[in-house]
Amino acid sequence: TMDPDFGVGIKRYLFEPDHAVTYGDLKARIVNQARDYLPYIHIDDIEIKSNAMGNLEIRANRANVIIKFTIIPLGVEQDLEMEIY
Repeated sequence: TMDPDFGVGIKRYLFEPDHAVTYGDLKARIVNQARDYLPYIHIDDIEIKSNAMGNLEIRANRANVIIKFTIIPLGVEQDLEMEIY
């Protein structure tokens, strides 16, 4: 069955204002979704890079999201980086 609450809806954030408040909301949503659907991982850090946030090498209407997390049962740290556009 489909779960309509599954996922973050990350692309919709591209059409929100490009500033820290928007990305604070996105970070909170990622952490909450991981807690609810992936309880065996711990989010260590989330970094969001965008043009308006001072990363001039990133074009407008794009963002890079880097999620650093630990797989708790294995004690393994991983990074997931994605470009959103």
